[in-house]
Amino acid sequence: METKVALGEEVAGYTLVVPSVSIGNTAQLAVDLLTETFEYQVETQARHNAVLPFAGPKDEGASNAIVTEMQVHVSHTHKLVVLQIRSAIARQRREEFVQDLFKWIQSKSFGRTLLLTSTDAMHRIDSQLEGSPLRALSTTDDSSTYAPLKTLELHTDSALPNSVFLPGGGFARQLFLNALEVDLPMTLVSIFTGPGDNTMQAHMLGLRVPSSWKLLFGRGFGPGLF
Repeated sequence: METKVALGEEVAGYTLVVPSVSIGNTAQLAVDLLTETFEYQVETQARHNAVLPFAGPKDEGASNAIVTEMQVHVSHTHKLVVLQIRSAIARQRREEFVQDLFKWIQSKSFGRTLLLTSTDAMHRIDSQLEGSPLRALSTTDDSSTYAPLKTLELHTDSALPNSVFLPGGGFARQLFLNALEVDLPMTLVSIFTGPGDNTMQAHMLGLRVPSSWKLLFGRGFGPGLF
């Protein structure tokens, strides 16, 4: 994974936010909210051959500004680095992407990584049907980083005992297990959701709404049509 503007020692110790390309795109929508809420001193393109190319206008009124398939935003004020992924990852190259992303995370010496994802609500077990749809799991014993959230229940199926089960969660499970293996500080936050409009679920993970969301489902129908 490469960034157009190199990130060096200045981001060591910062918190990194990574969205998994998962069901309903909820994690990516949440990152949209994060990038709109805070001010960032550095915004740079990122690329990896496994991520399908994409380019489009940034927002209404932002002349000559474009967004690409991956971008990195750095806030020195909040000691925060946010990675946005706007395009699909080629299925046959997903493992390669995860390994390269993991190496990139390790090389930057981030203080911790917050991994956002979503899980197919149809696969909830009985204990997950009530209460908050948010779940969290950390590679460290410090649960204070996600104290308000329920801990993600491990899979109880006899074929997969005590396993992290994230149906529809994209690359989140693989990246989390990589971090767990080497004790890299990482907290996974997942929300039960499904296909369709997940902007409300994204609000549970973010703050300010970007103006580009006005066109998320098109411009709508004019009154003259009726």
